[in-house]
Amino acid sequence: MYKVKPAVASITAADATTTYYETLAGAVEAATAGQTVNLLKAATGAGLKINKNVTIDFGGFTYTINQAVGSTGTESQGFQLLKNNTVTLKNGNIAIAEGTNVKWMFNAYADVTLENLNVNCANMAAPAENEANYVLVVNNGGSATPTVTYTNVIVTNFPSTATAQIWLDPTTTLKAGAGLEDSIKTQEGYVVVYNNGVYTVARPVASITREGVTTEYATLGDATKAAVNGDVVKLLCDVNGGEVTVDLQVAKKITVDLGGHKYTSKGTAFIAYRAGTELT
Repeated sequence: MYKVKPAVASITAADATTTYYETLAGAVEAATAGQTVNLLKAATGAGLKINKNVTIDFGGFTYTINQAVGSTGTESQGFQLLKNNTVTLKNGNIAIAEGTNVKWMFNAYADVTLENLNVNCANMAAPAENEANYVLVVNNGGSATPTVTYTNVIVTNFPSTATAQIWLDPTTTLKAGAGLEDSIKTQEGYVVVYNNGVYTVARPVASITREGVTTEYATLGDATKAAVNGDVVKLLCDVNGGEVTVDLQVAKKITVDLGGHKYTSKGTAFIAYRAGTELT
């Protein structure tokens, strides 16, 4: 007598024929370019290494990862999403089984949409020295230039020892709402830039050192706006930029040190500032 295992996932083809699978990984492996894999119930299984255009709709269910994926010998990811693909993961919950070596949940070399997901990082493995935990790594490895769209992603139980939920490489893009600046890290010598729903990475052009801590900024304008009374804003390189507006809510005195560099303004003035401001 044979025991039939209940289906965990399904794919419905263009001709409306539905095929059922015992595992989510098996369904993703069977999917052809552009198809949607539907999770049909809460399930536990291996992480997913995806090298195709595919959508996974978790259907409001929880998928618990019990085996990490990644490059041979360094398997430490929940989802490895390989370059030159478009992948969507949406509408569900992701968790990690106890004792599983997941240190990064999503490692994106591909163009990825993460939408309506609850990501539970309880049981995320502790990183080794010189490593870190991340919910999302937007990765430029192998000359990848991915764009990740990050919408309504709720993260819980993220390790308190981690310094940021997201790693953003140079030449990559993150599309997400405002307010994630403190949750994103990038390579040394770069800063994260937010503009109208898009996070990118750029070389810093200005800095402020306050109480021994130096903060770098992508534009001189950003630095002057962040300055407080008594700060010195230092230009770090020659810049061809727009008009710098010192738009202050209260009167304050700041110094702009060009540091021997040249700032070429594309606006009608180099610096415009409100009355009550003292600028050296």
